[in-house]
Amino acid sequence: MNIQEVQAKVNQLLGQKAWGVSLGYGSFLTIEFGQPSPSNNEQQKIHGEWHLWLYNCAWRLEEGDKILAASEDERNNLEVAVHRLENLTIGRDNTDSEWGNNHIVSLPWDSNAVQQYDQVKKNTPNNYSSLTLLMQIFKNDTGKVDEWITFVKTGTLTTLFKTQANDINAGLSVSISLKDIGQLFKGKGFKDNMLQWLQNQKLFPGDLGTAIYSQLQLKNFNGIKNALASKKPVAVNTNQKIVKSGGGSGASGGEDVYGGLAGGHAYTALGTKITKTNNPNDQIPGNFYWIKVRNPWGANAYANKNNTKEAALPGFIDQGDGIFFLELSQFSTYFNSINIGATV
Repeated sequence: MNIQEVQAKVNQLLGQKAWGVSLGYGSFLTIEFGQPSPSNNEQQKIHGEWHLWLYNCAWRLEEGDKILAASEDERNNLEVAVHRLENLTIGRDNTDSEWGNNHIVSLPWDSNAVQQYDQVKKNTPNNYSSLTLLMQIFKNDTGKVDEWITFVKTGTLTTLFKTQANDINAGLSVSISLKDIGQLFKGKGFKDNMLQWLQNQKLFPGDLGTAIYSQLQLKNFNGIKNALASKKPVAVNTNQKIVKSGGGSGASGGEDVYGGLAGGHAYTALGTKITKTNNPNDQIPGNFYWIKVRNPWGANAYANKNNTKEAALPGFIDQGDGIFFLELSQFSTYFNSINIGATV
């Protein structure tokens, strides 16, 4: 399973509360998420829709800059620390010293947000002050808060995330953009406020050509940039399918190829670039991020014809020897993993 598949699975857990946290043999740790699964065996442990088992691996719990416990600690310390996980809600965490800065946000569609709203409507229906995040997003407009939670309860967003996860599991090149999210919000009074908040938090990228990138995209870009600056080789790998249908086969006969880009194929990352315009040959720095890659076949540079928006971008010029640039949004759609080697 590649990192993109893992991310798609984890996206389904966002907003879920942890329960049934249990420290097993040694440092084994199990955590349940989602609704309990029914069982006819009274002796059998009840599991959730998702069952996380940390088995034979190193782990640690942190709170801010403080380490609460690590897997090799004394058991008494572990038991106290893991108990703090009970009823916590999963949010996004891009913490990684090499890849970027810490950035953790609450999500306005998670179960905790809905539960808090329901409690307010039950206990203090005319006072929304405790709904800090939602009131901030919607600028104290309680009508938009009501409309937002009603929308969340339809499960429309959850369906979008699950569809993406299924497509990725099938090896397809898919991504969710602010435009995709915005289409779900069509005709809703909360649309502009929520899209602005999502963009500010960098949770999803903008459409191709907008130079609006997500936290994860920027993290990957900086990871490649820093690795290459440290003279570490970087290999990047495409999804199995570039498009859902069509295309030919690659030089070795097995890869799916469309527009010159091969699916299930390893490329070499050669460099990064930031330009003012949507042309990687521009020498003025700005907001457009690019990854320079090479096909080891020494040919089949990306022809940039998978959709009309890509075809409108001028910068995908074959550099020769299978070398070409990909705008960061394209790179994030078609490539699913980054492998960094030792310093050369």
